[in-house]
Amino acid sequence: MHGWTTDKPLFDGPTHQRQLRIFSSLSLAFGRIHVRAHVDDDDEWVQGRGTVHQLRLRLDFGDSALVLRFAEPSDFAKARGERRPASTTLRVGAGHEGLPGEEWADAKGARIEQQLSGIARALLHRAEKVMRSNAQQQYEWRLKRRQEHIEALEAQRIEAERKRLAALEARRKQIRNGIVALAADRRMAEDIRSLIAAFKLHPDELGERSGVFEAWCAEAQDVANGLDPLARPLDEVLAKFRLKDVPLG
Repeated sequence: MHGWTTDKPLFDGPTHQRQLRIFSSLSLAFGRIHVRAHVDDDDEWVQGRGTVHQLRLRLDFGDSALVLRFAEPSDFAKARGERRPASTTLRVGAGHEGLPGEEWADAKGARIEQQLSGIARALLHRAEKVMRSNAQQQYEWRLKRRQEHIEALEAQRIEAERKRLAALEARRKQIRNGIVALAADRRMAEDIRSLIAAFKLHPDELGERSGVFEAWCAEAQDVANGLDPLARPLDEVLAKFRLKDVPLG
């Protein structure tokens, strides 16, 4: 942790300088195979300690990335919720990688600098696993999206067919009701004509018929003709009963 001064460098101490040298070595080695490397400050505010600064190295292997951090046997490791190492330890492993973390620590006669070749091989192996895992996830995601697309199209087809059949049934019901109405109108027209004929046989009208009765008969006949579908052009009657507006298949 450092004070609030803006002039004092954050990483000029021997611990951070060593970390930077190790990160630089790894970056130069992986740079030969066109791996992008970036070192930045992973600062964090820790209760009781203030802002803690920690270097991290990000290595980008194509679409996958590895993040390396150092853990020092310092007193803030526990405050950060980290497992406190017995010696300087280089750790790799982010939760989203789906792989257990790995670490390399200073040991007697084998400091981290002396383990860089093995660390590099392990990181390459880990990067390959991450890339394969990402590729598999992308493949499974595409399969899932394709299946969802197929299911969505099938659902649309089923819904369109349901609507088509519902529209066809509704139109047939409309036609049926129209035919029943035509039959009812025809019967009503015939009933009115029968009524006119019956009234003409009324005892009061067997003699000379009045003008009022003749007018009533004419009006009743007009009503019957208006109701009678046979009194209308056939094309006019049948125009309402075509299914052309409803897709049949």
